[in-house]
Amino acid sequence: MVHESIGSNGGIDAIRDGVIDIGLSSRPLRPVETRSGLQAFPYARVAIVFATSLDVPHTDLTRRSVLDLYSGRQPSWSTGDDVMVFLREATDSGNRTAYALIPGFAAVEAALRDANPWRVLYRDREMQDALLGTPGSIGLFDQGAIVSQRLPLRVLAFNGVTPSPATLTDGSYTLQKTLAFVLPSAPSSLARDFIAFAYSPAGRRYIEDGGYLALPPPPPFTRRKAP
Repeated sequence: MVHESIGSNGGIDAIRDGVIDIGLSSRPLRPVETRSGLQAFPYARVAIVFATSLDVPHTDLTRRSVLDLYSGRQPSWSTGDDVMVFLREATDSGNRTAYALIPGFAAVEAALRDANPWRVLYRDREMQDALLGTPGSIGLFDQGAIVSQRLPLRVLAFNGVTPSPATLTDGSYTLQKTLAFVLPSAPSSLARDFIAFAYSPAGRRYIEDGGYLALPPPPPFTRRKAP
């Protein structure tokens, strides 16, 4: 059974506590977690995108326009509709990616969070619902979720580069993160079989059809056959 997302920290904690067989994480394991025997197996990269409701007329953002939107210097779109910015918590992996790669973004987002705490959302589903249900909305989101669920949202290019498998591979689309399976030190045979399938050609096709860039298998799974 696949549970509703509980975030990277929740998935890692659940593996450590023996509640689930496989956790999903979009952050590296911390030293204390690896010392406890947890193992991470990267399986995909995904674009972190600025997504908007379909009524927003823009197709591309620059660093300057991102800072203007999030700081309130641009309070309306070119249509005259209000800009509605929705935020994730500061520790969200998408946010950390944007903080590292967009100079000044962390500061303007922190100011907006302090001024409008009701706009801070703590789950992917909450961000999804806010973007879908709010005219003029914008927020950081996972392109894979948009593709795999066929969500009616607009994905904006960043600095003239559209997120795609090609631009993720060559690095020209910089806002991206790595996703990994997390296993305990002694994973169940069922968990190992599932991950072996995920790294197989058929499994990689599922990953890529969902809008993610599949990564090659690490050595423990290189020679395992798909079930």
